Amino acid sequence: MKQVADAVSQVARRALILQDGPIYAAGSVRRVTKRLIDLDDELLAQAQRALNTSGISDTVRAALQQAASAAARARQVGWLREGGLEVMADPTQRADVWR
Repeated sequence: MKQVADAVSQVARRALILQDGPIYAAGSVRRVTKRLIDLDDELLAQAQRALNTSGISDTVRAALQQAASAAARARQVGWLREGGLEVMADPTQRADVWR
């Protein structure tokens, strides 16, 4: 997992955005922006192996998803360390957490 996170981080640092413009994915409400970027080929190959992807778009999409998921998990761990479970033990506070 650390190897994937390192590869994602390096890809993000080495990507240079040259152009962007809005496009929309077919049948999707999510906004997708087409970007022309420079990628380190060796790093891309490492990320493809780590993420088990073959296409560039799939690899970048998976890497971004991994990075966002890792950040969410880190926030959850921080919440637990700060006493999040104690809040969950109180029924009135628990109701507020789930909103």
